[in-house]
Amino acid sequence: MDNGAKIVTQPCKIDLHIHSAASTLTKDTGNKELSACTKSELDILISNLDKNAINVCSITDHDYFDYELYKALKSKEGEGALCKVLPGVEFSVSFQSDFSNNIKSDENEIESDKGKRTVIHIVAVFDDRNSDDKLSKLQSIICDSKGKPKYDDKERMAFTEKRFTDLIRETELNVILIGHEKSAGQESKADVSSLGVENANEVILTEFVDAVEIRNRRKELDIKRLIETYSKDQVPFVIGSDCHDWSVYPYKDKTFVHRSDEVAFTTIKCLPTFEGLLMAVTDPSRIRVGEIAFFNSGAPVLENLDLQ
Repeated sequence: MDNGAKIVTQPCKIDLHIHSAASTLTKDTGNKELSACTKSELDILISNLDKNAINVCSITDHDYFDYELYKALKSKEGEGALCKVLPGVEFSVSFQSDFSNNIKSDENEIESDKGKRTVIHIVAVFDDRNSDDKLSKLQSIICDSKGKPKYDDKERMAFTEKRFTDLIRETELNVILIGHEKSAGQESKADVSSLGVENANEVILTEFVDAVEIRNRRKELDIKRLIETYSKDQVPFVIGSDCHDWSVYPYKDKTFVHRSDEVAFTTIKCLPTFEGLLMAVTDPSRIRVGEIAFFNSGAPVLENLDLQ
């Protein structure tokens, strides 16, 4: 697959949700297997990405951007199936929820809990075009000098939606935002759906739902039905590995090794670039889950076209 090509002749297999040891500095403290996923172990990840024919990938750690790891992985572009490495971060964002707790006052009046907030995980994939200088400063925007995220919602260890918006603006980078959705009807605390449909519509800024932690077909169907309740038409649907142990990639960790029937990837019809991914986000017909062909060699074609 040629990064310099201008015409899409084959689909890209992507994984935009892989964790590294950097996540143990924020949310995954104490995860021994994940702490071993360092720059020195990149060859293990590269080998497994190649075995699974992954063309585009991104390391998206919790509220942390390891610039050196990103550069090291990016230097592996062109090895095996890997064509493009995109910079990314998984942000913890605290949103105002439209689910209110009704409480009776002394006067038997109903009061709404206006202060209820829900933490949603949002994966941000950044533009890598002529962006190296800005990317080198990304970690200092997210974290302080001690490597601790600059949360303004310290109670929930998250960024409020306003701070998150300001942070994204401060990076001066183009970005694709992916809202987490891994359950339906259960209102999981880190899911977009837990905000309610009205607020969820606001969160899905790019009309892009990332179902990165789906582990069975039934949940996939549930989420597809959930997506249909959003007012935006044809919200795309993708799956990533959410890998926390590179040695068993594409599984999340060793507990998933014997559940191969639950592993699936997203395939997109585009060039292996940030612009290509952006194009796929805005055209749901270019996104498929699983091994589905975009190109039909038996489709009718025009033999020629005369122009005057």
